[in-house]
Amino acid sequence: MQTEAQPRVSIIVPVKNIRDLIGEMVKDLKAQSVTDWELLLITGVSEDGTDEVCRKLAEEDTRITVLERRQPGVSGARNEGIEHAGGTYLVFPDGDDRLEKDYLERLLATIEEPGKHVMVKRFPRASVQMGMTGYFTETEDEYGPAVFATPESGVRVIGIDDLLCRLFFLGNYQGYVWNKIFRRDIIMDNGIRFDEDIDYHEDQLFLVRYLLCCEAVRWDGAQLYHYRLREDSAMGQLNPQDGKIRKDVLEKEMTEVEAFHRMRKLLKHYSDPQWFCEQNMVFYALDILGKMETFGEKDAFVKSSFRKLAKEAAKIDYEPMDEWEEEALPRLKHYGKTGKLIVEEGEE
Repeated sequence: MQTEAQPRVSIIVPVKNIRDLIGEMVKDLKAQSVTDWELLLITGVSEDGTDEVCRKLAEEDTRITVLERRQPGVSGARNEGIEHAGGTYLVFPDGDDRLEKDYLERLLATIEEPGKHVMVKRFPRASVQMGMTGYFTETEDEYGPAVFATPESGVRVIGIDDLLCRLFFLGNYQGYVWNKIFRRDIIMDNGIRFDEDIDYHEDQLFLVRYLLCCEAVRWDGAQLYHYRLREDSAMGQLNPQDGKIRKDVLEKEMTEVEAFHRMRKLLKHYSDPQWFCEQNMVFYALDILGKMETFGEKDAFVKSSFRKLAKEAAKIDYEPMDEWEEEALPRLKHYGKTGKLIVEEGEE
């Protein structure tokens, strides 16, 4: 049970329409080998009775607090949690995922181990301000359940320049926050928050801001986090089984290119990470362009805010990885310049 002392870890979890899953996450937290934590459940936007489940869970354990926030959005909910957090460290698991029993213990070990560490021989020692752990991704398609795991193992310290590059081209590290642990004082002292007008890759943008305040991070490859990709989740909606993405979902997805645009500016003094960021920006812009073209209407997105981003992306010196990207680049430039899509004859 929680004591009067400051909790060691604040666990911040936005909750929306997962009444049958949030109990499993809380069960996993109660089974953790580390017990001096607080759980902040940010509710207020569910329609399936999830909020009532959360309140009942809070009645059963004084370490659990329910914060009600009527405005939708995972970033705003996480920011609400940051403002109320009392822990020395912060973690951000998703409410529909699962945790191994030593998830918190191993994460704390990555960030609390004292002293400075040599990353490479003849290089200066660096202190660690963030920790990461491995994970599984669990999904299900027409062929049944599938599990993908981070392939790397072991424990090592990684410098910020190195990690900022890896953030954009290695699946192990990407922009997820749910497999990482952060120091609350760094977040508060530097005013780091999640951008509430970004719907996708907002966590990666948060990470870049945080990492720019650090010297090094420690990676523990133990696969302690189980990420469940559901069809009705924010990520699942980007790849619907019928192949038809909704226009409102696509408009939200466009904000991921804005996220890379903002990261690009933050990385202006880090040439290699900035280059990788720019390549990501163009790739995602081309991917979105392809989805826009499936609507078959050349004027469908004339007034979209994405046009300005497309115009910026088209100026970047991009190295296509596939033939479809090379073919799409002139169409991206055309859309950025005119606001009109190039569609096949007869599709309008």
